[in-house]
Amino acid sequence: MQPQVPNGPVVRRVRSVLRLDQRDFPSSGIEASRGIGSDKRVFAVGERSRVVSTRCCAENSLTKCLDRYVWPKPWGPTYRYSYGICIATSCTAMIMCWLFRGHLKRLNAELDREEEAMGVKTRGFRYLL
Repeated sequence: MQPQVPNGPVVRRVRSVLRLDQRDFPSSGIEASRGIGSDKRVFAVGERSRVVSTRCCAENSLTKCLDRYVWPKPWGPTYRYSYGICIATSCTAMIMCWLFRGHLKRLNAELDREEEAMGVKTRGFRYLL
C-alpha cells in the first residue's frame, strides 16, 4: 500500500506554478503530474520547500521591481552606470557585514568582561565570528 500524499489546493498550486516533472528530480524517484486528476504521485510540499519557494518568489519580485531602475534601456549597450550601481551595492553590503562583525566582536568582549567580573570559570555563550 502506497503512503498517501497530500493533494490539497496548496500542492496543486505549487505543482502548477513550478511545473514539476520527473526531469526536475531524476535521481529522487519523485514523480509529479502535470494534470489534475492524474493517478501519479505528487510532489509534497514540505517545510524546506515552502521556505525556498517563498524566498525565490520574494527575490524574483524584488528583482523585477528594481530592474527597470537599475538597468534602463537608455543606458545601454554599455550599462556603465548599472554596473556602477551593482558594484556600489556589493561594497555597501560588504561594509555592513564588516560593521556587524565588529558589533558582534564588541558584544563578545562585553560578555567576557561580565563573566570575569562575576568569577565564572566556564565560558558561556559567544557569537560566532
